[in-house]
Amino acid sequence: MDSFLERNSMAKPELMIDNDRTRFIRWKFRLGEGTRQHTHKCDNVSVPLEDVELRLIDGFGSITISNVFRGISYPKNMGVTH
Repeated sequence: MDSFLERNSMAKPELMIDNDRTRFIRWKFRLGEGTRQHTHKCDNVSVPLEDVELRLIDGFGSITISNVFRGISYPKNMGVTH
């Protein structure tokens, strides 16, 4: 486990829509919060509510820094592990 996540609290998901066609999960991240490593079970889209720098760690331990911007959506593909 990455020591950054061990030192910080986890963001909390809020399932807002879940039916046979759509699943919508709202994630709220406070400064320093993260998620545990996971694999995306479906294609999805994120829409950040703030400009932030994301620290992504893939299944091999490689770190990618990604800047995302308020209101600018970005896709994430099924099968991605980070």
